[in-house]
Amino acid sequence: TKATNNWVFEIDNQPASDMVMKYLGLDLFHEEAETFYPGNMVLSVAREKGEPLLRSSGIFNLKEKSIYFPGSINEGDRIKFTLPPDFEIIEEVRRNAELIKQKEMQAADALLIFSCAGRFVHFGPLAGEEIEGINSVFKAPMAGFFCYGEFGRATNGNNEFINTTFCWVALKEK
Repeated sequence: TKATNNWVFEIDNQPASDMVMKYLGLDLFHEEAETFYPGNMVLSVAREKGEPLLRSSGIFNLKEKSIYFPGSINEGDRIKFTLPPDFEIIEEVRRNAELIKQKEMQAADALLIFSCAGRFVHFGPLAGEEIEGINSVFKAPMAGFFCYGEFGRATNGNNEFINTTFCWVALKEK
C-alpha cells in the first residue's frame, strides 16, 4: 500500500482508483468521479498491532489515481476489500458486552453509545437491536448518538479514528 495520511495512491503496485473501480465494476469519467461516493465499499486494514480496522469508502481523485478515506491508511498497511458488517455482528456486540461484564465490570451505572451512522445505513431498523443488546446486558441508563466516525481502540490496537463501528462505554462510580 502506498499512502499518505488519508490518501491511498497504490494498492499492490497498481493505482488505487483503478483497482477500486475494477473491484466495484465501475467505469467513471473524471466529472462523475468527482461526485461519486461508493457507499458500500469497505476496506479491512491490518496494522502491525491489533485487530484489523474497517475503513469505509472515500472519494476519488482520478488525476492522481488516488482515493481519500476517512481515517488514516499508513504506508505498508495491508488492506483487503471486504463487505460492511453483516447482521451477525449485532449478536457479537452483545456477546462481547457479556464477556466484559463477567471479566471486568459486573455492573454499570450508565452506558454511553457511539454508533457510526454507516451502521444505521447498513442495518436499518436493526441498528436499534444492536443498541438494545448492550442495554440488555448491563440494564443501566444509556445515552448516545450516531456519528460520522469514532475515536477508539480496536482489540489490542492503538487509539485512533475508526469508522463503521459501534463504540460503547460502561461507567461505574467508585
